Amino acid sequence: MITSRNSEEISVKMRSLTQQGLGERLEQERARRFVGRADELELIRRRLVESRSESGEADLFGALWVHGPGGIGKSTLLAAYARAASAGCAVAEVDCGRIMPSPDSIRTAMNDSLISSGGRNVQPCLIIIDSAERLGPAENWLREEFLPALPGHVVAVIASRRPPDAAWLSDPGWRDILRVILLGNLPQKTSAPCSRWRASVWICWTR
Repeated sequence: MITSRNSEEISVKMRSLTQQGLGERLEQERARRFVGRADELELIRRRLVESRSESGEADLFGALWVHGPGGIGKSTLLAAYARAASAGCAVAEVDCGRIMPSPDSIRTAMNDSLISSGGRNVQPCLIIIDSAERLGPAENWLREEFLPALPGHVVAVIASRRPPDAAWLSDPGWRDILRVILLGNLPQKTSAPCSRWRASVWICWTR
Protein backbone atom coordinates (compact mmCIF):
# COMPACT_ATOMS: atom_id res chain seq x y z
CA MET A 1 0.00 0.00 0.00
CA ILE A 2 1.31 3.43 -0.91
CA THR A 3 1.11 5.78 2.07
CA SER A 4 1.37 9.57 2.01
CA ARG A 5 4.96 9.22 3.22
CA ASN A 6 5.79 6.80 0.39
CA SER A 7 4.16 9.16 -2.08
CA GLU A 8 6.23 12.09 -0.79
CA GLU A 9 9.46 10.09 -1.01
CA ILE A 10 8.64 9.07 -4.59
CA SER A 11 7.91 12.70 -5.51
CA VAL A 12 11.23 13.84 -4.03
CA LYS A 13 13.09 11.13 -5.93
CA MET A 14 11.36 12.04 -9.19
CA ARG A 15 12.17 15.74 -8.74
CA SER A 16 15.79 14.83 -8.11
CA LEU A 17 15.94 12.71 -11.26
CA THR A 18 14.40 15.40 -13.46
CA GLN A 19 16.95 17.94 -12.20
CA GLN A 20 19.85 15.74 -13.27
CA GLY A 21 21.31 15.66 -16.73
CA LEU A 22 21.11 12.40 -18.64
CA GLY A 23 24.88 12.04 -18.60
CA GLU A 24 24.96 12.34 -14.83
CA ARG A 25 22.23 9.74 -14.46
CA LEU A 26 24.08 7.38 -16.80
CA GLU A 27 27.26 7.68 -14.75
CA GLN A 28 25.34 7.04 -11.53
CA GLU A 29 23.75 3.93 -12.98
CA ARG A 30 27.10 2.65 -14.27
CA ALA A 31 28.66 3.17 -10.86
CA ARG A 32 25.69 1.55 -9.08
CA ARG A 33 25.76 -1.54 -11.28
CA PHE A 34 29.53 -2.00 -11.19
CA VAL A 35 30.34 -5.00 -8.99
CA GLY A 36 33.42 -7.01 -8.21
CA ARG A 37 36.97 -5.95 -9.12
CA ALA A 38 37.46 -4.56 -5.61
CA ASP A 39 41.13 -5.56 -5.52
CA GLU A 40 41.88 -3.84 -8.82
CA LEU A 41 40.09 -0.66 -7.74
CA GLU A 42 41.89 -0.58 -4.41
CA LEU A 43 45.25 -0.85 -6.17
CA ILE A 44 44.66 2.42 -8.05
CA ARG A 45 43.01 4.21 -5.11
CA ARG A 46 45.98 3.35 -2.91
CA ARG A 47 48.47 4.45 -5.56
CA LEU A 48 46.80 7.84 -6.00
CA VAL A 49 46.69 8.42 -2.26
CA GLU A 50 50.26 7.29 -1.71
CA SER A 51 51.55 9.64 -4.40
CA ARG A 52 50.57 12.48 -2.04
CA SER A 53 52.07 10.89 1.06
CA GLU A 54 55.63 10.82 2.29
CA SER A 55 55.59 7.19 3.35
CA GLY A 56 58.74 5.32 2.47
CA GLU A 57 56.64 2.14 2.19
CA ALA A 58 54.49 3.48 -0.66
CA ASP A 59 54.33 1.40 -3.83
CA LEU A 60 54.63 4.24 -6.34
CA PHE A 61 54.46 2.22 -9.53
CA GLY A 62 54.39 4.35 -12.66
CA ALA A 63 52.19 2.23 -14.91
CA LEU A 64 49.56 -0.46 -14.54
CA TRP A 65 49.03 -2.84 -17.46
CA VAL A 66 45.63 -4.58 -17.43
CA HIS A 67 45.19 -7.39 -19.93
CA GLY A 68 42.65 -10.07 -20.77
CA PRO A 69 40.52 -11.31 -23.66
CA GLY A 70 37.86 -9.19 -25.31
CA GLY A 71 34.67 -8.90 -23.30
CA ILE A 72 36.32 -9.67 -19.95
CA GLY A 73 35.53 -6.19 -18.59
CA LYS A 74 38.67 -4.13 -19.19
CA SER A 75 36.87 -1.03 -20.46
CA THR A 76 34.33 -1.24 -17.64
CA LEU A 77 37.15 -1.41 -15.12
CA LEU A 78 38.86 1.59 -16.72
CA ALA A 79 35.64 3.59 -16.40
CA ALA A 80 35.55 2.68 -12.71
CA TYR A 81 39.17 3.83 -12.37
CA ALA A 82 38.23 7.17 -13.90
CA ARG A 83 35.28 7.60 -11.53
CA ALA A 84 37.43 6.68 -8.54
CA ALA A 85 40.10 9.20 -9.45
CA SER A 86 37.98 12.08 -10.74
CA ALA A 87 37.10 13.36 -7.28
CA GLY A 88 40.70 14.20 -6.54
CA CYS A 89 42.42 14.72 -9.89
CA ALA A 90 42.02 15.22 -13.60
CA VAL A 91 41.83 12.12 -15.76
CA ALA A 92 42.99 11.91 -19.40
CA GLU A 93 41.55 9.04 -21.44
CA VAL A 94 42.47 7.64 -24.84
CA ASP A 95 40.73 4.78 -26.66
CA CYS A 96 43.13 3.53 -29.32
CA GLY A 97 40.23 1.74 -30.97
CA ARG A 98 38.75 5.13 -31.90
CA ILE A 99 41.85 6.80 -33.36
CA MET A 100 44.74 6.01 -35.68
CA PRO A 101 47.37 5.76 -32.93
CA SER A 102 50.36 8.05 -33.35
CA PRO A 103 52.14 10.39 -30.92
CA ASP A 104 50.18 13.39 -32.22
CA SER A 105 46.78 11.69 -32.22
CA ILE A 106 47.32 10.31 -28.73
CA ARG A 107 48.28 13.74 -27.36
CA THR A 108 45.28 15.31 -29.10
CA ALA A 109 42.90 12.69 -27.71
CA MET A 110 44.25 13.26 -24.19
CA ASN A 111 43.85 17.03 -24.47
CA ASP A 112 40.31 16.65 -25.85
CA SER A 113 39.46 14.32 -22.98
CA LEU A 114 40.69 16.83 -20.40
CA ILE A 115 38.83 19.72 -22.04
CA SER A 116 35.56 17.78 -22.24
CA SER A 117 35.79 16.99 -18.52
CA GLY A 118 36.52 20.61 -17.60
CA GLY A 119 40.22 20.12 -17.05
CA ARG A 120 41.68 22.49 -19.65
CA ASN A 121 45.36 23.37 -19.07
CA VAL A 122 45.74 21.04 -16.08
CA GLN A 123 48.11 18.16 -15.53
CA PRO A 124 46.23 14.87 -15.09
CA CYS A 125 47.20 12.53 -12.29
CA LEU A 126 45.70 9.51 -14.07
CA ILE A 127 46.16 8.65 -17.75
CA ILE A 128 44.05 5.82 -19.17
CA ILE A 129 44.89 4.15 -22.49
CA ASP A 130 42.38 1.56 -23.72
CA SER A 131 42.72 -0.92 -26.61
CA ALA A 132 46.51 -0.70 -26.41
CA GLU A 133 46.86 -3.77 -28.63
CA ARG A 134 46.15 -1.30 -31.46
CA LEU A 135 49.06 1.01 -30.63
CA GLY A 136 51.41 -0.51 -33.19
CA PRO A 137 54.65 1.47 -33.57
CA ALA A 138 53.31 4.14 -31.21
CA GLU A 139 53.84 1.70 -28.34
CA ASN A 140 57.60 2.25 -28.59
CA TRP A 141 57.08 6.01 -28.33
CA LEU A 142 54.75 5.50 -25.36
CA ARG A 143 57.29 3.35 -23.52
CA GLU A 144 60.48 5.20 -24.43
CA GLU A 145 59.39 8.85 -24.59
CA PHE A 146 55.90 9.73 -23.39
CA LEU A 147 55.59 7.81 -20.13
CA PRO A 148 59.17 8.50 -18.89
CA ALA A 149 58.50 12.25 -19.31
CA LEU A 150 55.49 12.24 -16.95
CA PRO A 151 55.77 13.80 -13.47
CA GLY A 152 56.21 11.33 -10.60
CA HIS A 153 52.67 11.77 -9.24
CA VAL A 154 51.07 10.65 -12.52
CA VAL A 155 50.13 7.02 -13.04
CA ALA A 156 49.24 5.49 -16.41
CA VAL A 157 46.80 2.62 -16.83
CA ILE A 158 47.13 0.66 -20.07
CA ALA A 159 44.52 -1.91 -21.09
CA SER A 160 45.20 -4.47 -23.79
CA ARG A 161 44.13 -7.90 -24.96
CA ARG A 162 47.73 -9.02 -24.58
CA PRO A 163 50.32 -8.72 -21.82
CA PRO A 164 53.26 -6.33 -22.14
CA ASP A 165 55.87 -7.67 -24.51
CA ALA A 166 59.55 -8.35 -23.92
CA ALA A 167 60.51 -4.75 -24.62
CA TRP A 168 58.70 -3.77 -21.41
CA LEU A 169 59.57 -6.78 -19.29
CA SER A 170 63.26 -6.95 -20.18
CA ASP A 171 63.89 -3.29 -19.44
CA PRO A 172 65.49 -3.05 -15.96
CA GLY A 173 63.86 0.32 -15.38
CA TRP A 174 60.32 -0.79 -16.13
CA ARG A 175 60.75 -3.91 -14.00
CA ASP A 176 60.48 -1.84 -10.83
CA ILE A 177 57.69 0.54 -11.82
CA LEU A 178 55.37 -1.55 -14.03
CA ARG A 179 52.58 -3.61 -12.51
CA VAL A 180 50.68 -6.16 -14.58
CA ILE A 181 47.16 -7.44 -13.94
CA LEU A 182 45.73 -10.45 -15.73
CA LEU A 183 42.00 -9.83 -15.60
CA GLY A 184 40.01 -13.01 -15.09
CA ASN A 185 36.34 -13.87 -15.12
CA LEU A 186 34.09 -12.92 -12.24
CA PRO A 187 33.10 -16.36 -10.88
CA GLN A 188 29.45 -16.66 -9.92
CA LYS A 189 28.56 -18.94 -7.05
CA THR A 190 25.40 -20.87 -7.71
CA SER A 191 23.45 -19.28 -4.89
CA ALA A 192 25.31 -15.99 -4.62
CA PRO A 193 23.76 -12.73 -5.85
CA CYS A 194 25.61 -10.59 -8.37
CA SER A 195 26.70 -8.12 -5.68
CA ARG A 196 28.76 -10.85 -4.01
CA TRP A 197 30.86 -11.72 -7.03
CA ARG A 198 34.57 -11.45 -6.45
CA ALA A 199 37.34 -10.61 -8.87
CA SER A 200 39.74 -13.21 -10.16
CA VAL A 201 42.99 -11.33 -10.56
CA TRP A 202 46.71 -11.88 -10.75
CA ILE A 203 48.84 -8.87 -9.86
CA CYS A 204 52.40 -9.37 -11.08
CA TRP A 205 55.50 -7.49 -10.08
CA THR A 206 57.84 -7.50 -13.05
CA ARG A 207 60.99 -7.09 -11.04
